[in-house]
Amino acid sequence: MDILKEVYNRTIDVARAEMGTGCYNDQWQWDQGVMLAGLAAAYEKTGDEKIYGFIKYWVDYHLERRDFGLSINTTAPLLGVMLLLEKEGDRRYFDTCKRFAVWCMAEEPRADLGAFEHSCTANKYPNQVW
Repeated sequence: MDILKEVYNRTIDVARAEMGTGCYNDQWQWDQGVMLAGLAAAYEKTGDEKIYGFIKYWVDYHLERRDFGLSINTTAPLLGVMLLLEKEGDRRYFDTCKRFAVWCMAEEPRADLGAFEHSCTANKYPNQVW
């Protein structure tokens, strides 16, 4: 448990320091979604409210800025949004998940056999599934 606490504290400290700077953790992308998924798992294991508070801070910060595009990669941070939706019931979280779900089903590019194509906000990978 000590190692888990060390890892999530370091993750939160680094990510919080980068918020508002345009740096790595100041983006709504796949990597940051993986970070949120890891933090959500750590929160479920420990119940440490510091983790939950950071996830809420990170998600609310980006929702307020509306600084993300729609791509298959930008669905990853929804793992953090869903945790907040479950605990808070805030309509903003539901609306965000719904916006992505509707886009995925209606507009996300598809590979030849119908799978979601690996398209990102900056790059396109036609007919590739990763």
